Amino acid sequence: SRKERLHASRAICHQVEQAIDWQAIRSIHIYTASTTLGEVDTTFLLDYLRAEQPDIAITQGESHAQAKIPVQQFDLIIVPLVAFDDSCHRLGMGGGWYDRFLATQPQAQTVGLAYSLQYTADIPHEPHDIPLKLIATETALYTAKNPPSTTSSAP
Repeated sequence: SRKERLHASRAICHQVEQAIDWQAIRSIHIYTASTTLGEVDTTFLLDYLRAEQPDIAITQGESHAQAKIPVQQFDLIIVPLVAFDDSCHRLGMGGGWYDRFLATQPQAQTVGLAYSLQYTADIPHEPHDIPLKLIATETALYTAKNPPSTTSSAP
């Protein structure tokens, strides 16, 4: 339900607030959530950043297949996804926009936002697919090299 998604989105954003070393971040690229696609709502994270981290430059972006890839380098990139696995591989909407974008941002911390029900045991991936460094759900944090760190129960 909408209420459940908002509650989970708030918890996911709180996970990110706690997981990131904000002192190391000067610029962030964050997606604008699509309610029709059921993406995690980034409003809570944006509110936190504006209130608690006002010196961080925020760029909100579109990620549709025709969107222009930013040339600016970012310290942190927040990514939506459809599904993810233990290795932080993600399944997107199929346009390849984030794969192209992340390939230009090797220095950036990359964080995916997902509901725990989006977890799957294995995402098929190709050599050009770039795993994220962290995926935050309402119940766990996944890192590419470590098993999930649960905050309540594993997905």
